[in-house]
Amino acid sequence: MSINNSVVQICSLILNTKSLFERNQRVKDVHRNVGTFPLDRSNDYSKRNYKRIYNDIENCFYTYDDLLAFIVLYYLWEPKLKLNEIKDTSVKDASYIFSNKRYTDDLEIVNNALASFDTSGNIQDYNLLFNTNDIGTSYAYELIIQGVISPIFFINNLAFYEKNRQEDKESNIYRVFIKKIYYIKDIYN
Repeated sequence: MSINNSVVQICSLILNTKSLFERNQRVKDVHRNVGTFPLDRSNDYSKRNYKRIYNDIENCFYTYDDLLAFIVLYYLWEPKLKLNEIKDTSVKDASYIFSNKRYTDDLEIVNNALASFDTSGNIQDYNLLFNTNDIGTSYAYELIIQGVISPIFFINNLAFYEKNRQEDKESNIYRVFIKKIYYIKDIYN
């Protein structure tokens, strides 16, 4: 793989996710190569950052999948991606959030919390977490904001959200969060 093609891959990933999250355009595959034209049209600052990110991947600071996880997580909370925010330590931390190990840790946390409310110890489902509360969000969303559980828990349990959905009660911030969660689900499935 030549350096030019790899930098184009990084540019393509960032531009495809940008189209998905910032412009709300449906992208079938975020890994799709957009060609060299957008890279050639980029300013020097962006080109330097694309090359820096490529060099970080080549030097094994993080992987391409770690970079995707970081970008997706960044867009979950921020409206626009800043290329200078992509640093090796923050990228490595983001990949854990979308891992199966983190999901099992979240399940354990949620099951223990629900078991403390349910005296019988029989947890039937997570409907309580996904009901829309008075402020227009759900308890699962509040736990994600506080950092207790990760977004992967919400993604893997979207069926409970869909079952308990109350659009008229949802706040605008929560609606944007849900839309981004669906985008992330499309990327990882």
